[in-house]
Amino acid sequence: MTNPFDADTALNGADGRWRAQVKEHWFVQRGPNGGLVAALATRALIEAAGGEGRAPRSLTLHYLAPPEAGELEVRAAVERAGRTTTFASLRVLQHGVTVAYGLGCCSAWREGQPEWDELEHPDVPAPGEIASVDTAGEFPFLSNYEMRPLAAPHAGAWMRSARPRPADPVLLAALTDAWIPAAFEYMEQPTFVPTIDLTIHWRAAPGVPAGEHPWVLGTFTTRLGAGGTWEEDGLLWSEDGILLVQSRQLAIVRNPR
Repeated sequence: MTNPFDADTALNGADGRWRAQVKEHWFVQRGPNGGLVAALATRALIEAAGGEGRAPRSLTLHYLAPPEAGELEVRAAVERAGRTTTFASLRVLQHGVTVAYGLGCCSAWREGQPEWDELEHPDVPAPGEIASVDTAGEFPFLSNYEMRPLAAPHAGAWMRSARPRPADPVLLAALTDAWIPAAFEYMEQPTFVPTIDLTIHWRAAPGVPAGEHPWVLGTFTTRLGAGGTWEEDGLLWSEDGILLVQSRQLAIVRNPR
């Protein structure tokens, strides 16, 4: 049986043009969660630029408009293919109108290169020490995941798919926008905060994290809200402390009509 996450992020087609479906259980107020669109774009990036040991390394998406429930068209075109890195442009359309546009690259993991690590792993309880919570009533798209939220002062959660599946680049892309916006901490009441752009950097070797249903620790911070926009930085970690993904997004504050 196909995993529900894989069914919801499936691409049907070939030669750089695919069809996908947006389902309402991915919605956040108006339109689907940005992580779903990021997952679809990541699949297209892998199809277009992956292979030959090349895995997703970077993706920047601009969200032009929230799609409706129904069919999407996803397009990808290789812009350049070098010895170890391939770049591809990506476009998501609905009813012939572009709703998201991006550029990404896949590259080979190269051993023996200079390495350094000045990162500080968050000091938080293990996922087995935290109870899962049901937050799907307020945010329906969260029903696609299992979440174990962190206590203050950390903003984030241990996360994984609702049904067992590996934490591959497609799921990790979705998880960069899966948790409740960090900006809500600074607002008197939650409002509509759609993403303008989202950049994802995959930082771990292919196959990390291992396992059929691993937990991923996501921590999210924001330092500035000004002029109706705010930024959010995200870090996704494996259970054994390996940084999997760095993300950064700019979002807009929309007051309820």
